[in-house]
Amino acid sequence: MSNKNKETNKNTTASSPTKKVGSKPRAKTLNMKMIDKQFNDLSKLTTYTLDPKENLVVKYYEKFDEVKIQELLQLAYKHLEYVREKELPYFQSDDEFMIFVQYLIIYKFATVVDEESEDFEPHINIMNKLISTGLYRVFLEDIFDPNEVMKVLDRLKEFQNLIEKIGALTFETQKELESTLQNKEIIDGAFGKKNTDNPIHPLVDPYGDESNGKI
Repeated sequence: MSNKNKETNKNTTASSPTKKVGSKPRAKTLNMKMIDKQFNDLSKLTTYTLDPKENLVVKYYEKFDEVKIQELLQLAYKHLEYVREKELPYFQSDDEFMIFVQYLIIYKFATVVDEESEDFEPHINIMNKLISTGLYRVFLEDIFDPNEVMKVLDRLKEFQNLIEKIGALTFETQKELESTLQNKEIIDGAFGKKNTDNPIHPLVDPYGDESNGKI
């Protein structure tokens, strides 16, 4: 090998950086500047082109605000209770309710709906139109970040678990009272049951039906 080639190989070897296998990046301390940046990113709208020929675009939030996620879940369960109360033919299965929750993701994190509404019927109408036109699928499969959508579904699961725990706690509390207290009228009043023969004392049942002459 010539001296020239040796010199070239030597220089190449010397200039190659040595990396440690499994080395971690330099630690960074979280500060308010970083938090402010993350917070500001939540309000930034991103543009997605639906039709390049027509220059048809839609704007959406790339990062999902946790506060808006909680508002979304509260709205979803508000409508669920409304459907149950009115005995409407919706949400016959968990899958149907999940479709509605995913619609609310579009409602909350894209600028498709011009006016916000708390009523159930307008939401069903908009959701059906999005599904029929294929835009529902486009939003969930092409536009939104799957990790952000999964974040909402994870929060939904946490929300459901919390409701189940509260329900179980209420049931256990009622059973404990029934086994401990001897006065059944007090128990019935505490859990909303009416004793038509013996009116409950107002301190026990403050929400009694006064219009019928009962406390």
